[in-house]
Amino acid sequence: MGNEALLQLEGVECRYADQVITTEIHFVLREGEIACLLGPSGCGKTTLLRTLAGFAPVSQGRIQLGKSVIAAPDYQCPPEKRRIGMVFQDYALFPHLDVRTNIAFGLQKSTLNQVQIQARVDELLAVTGLQALAQRYPHELSGGQQQRVALARALAPQPQLILLDEPFSNLDVELRRHLGQEVRSILKQLNMSAILVTHDQQEAFAMADQVGVLYQQKLQQWDTPFNLYHEPANRFVATFIGQGSFIAGTLLSHESVETELGVIVGNRAYPWQAGTCVDVLLRPDDFVLAPENGVPAVIKYKQFAGSSTLYGLRLASGTCLEALFNSHAEYECGQSIGIQVRAEHLILFAQEAKCE
Repeated sequence: MGNEALLQLEGVECRYADQVITTEIHFVLREGEIACLLGPSGCGKTTLLRTLAGFAPVSQGRIQLGKSVIAAPDYQCPPEKRRIGMVFQDYALFPHLDVRTNIAFGLQKSTLNQVQIQARVDELLAVTGLQALAQRYPHELSGGQQQRVALARALAPQPQLILLDEPFSNLDVELRRHLGQEVRSILKQLNMSAILVTHDQQEAFAMADQVGVLYQQKLQQWDTPFNLYHEPANRFVATFIGQGSFIAGTLLSHESVETELGVIVGNRAYPWQAGTCVDVLLRPDDFVLAPENGVPAVIKYKQFAGSSTLYGLRLASGTCLEALFNSHAEYECGQSIGIQVRAEHLILFAQEAKCE
């Protein structure tokens, strides 16, 4: 993976008429990286993707691709000159053209001759595993096969960047997972940079090197999936990414906090004074069973998930938590079990109120 910055957004704002859709968007995508824009419905993910493609203008800031500025308030590079490929949600394949001709369509305005075009199409058929389907028409293909044709067509002109707008939303869950890994493998094989829009966190985590979480018009955090989960920048990211529960605590030192589950020590230092009231974020996998010396918790509900079971727990104080344990042992609703926190990380947010 290259270290050179390929795409840079600096203070980008997008509007529809007088309505601000996204604002103060800053991020850098490096060569060969796959990124994902993630967030709740209406947060501006697709608008930002359309702005990158050139289908919507920039009202503030600028977008730079390679060494060229492609969008600013006073300049809009046409979409066809941006060297950006787009894979649409509905694939947008031509129904009257076979797979080979669909892929070749994006090369018709290129400087390649017919021999070179066919060689490029052959290369992409091989990369995407579509050689045996080259003569078929879109209606003769499965959803996953159509998706690969759409990707191959977008890759054909050798763009610098590929944009994918919720590309797997029309597929069933298992096929989405499989195709996501397939598409990632194809992009990595070609060292192709890409930005994906999705509302599916698992899809984002499985495919992306960097994930940008959008909320209330702004980019809340641009980071690796690991850091988003273990070091969320704010409460929204903490609650939006993965599952988790907050419990109240009192800071004992920069790296430890006292809670009703005992003293929790982490590997991150916080700047607040001892005695500061905090909320501690605990993930379901931060808990372990401790029958002998654990804090008692009553099981309120459970969700079996094969290798593991998610339990909804209530402490004596009324605090509710979710804990994930392997499914070798089974516990029933209403049963009391002992739990402990076992987590190296410590995710804290200061409370506004003073501790009593």
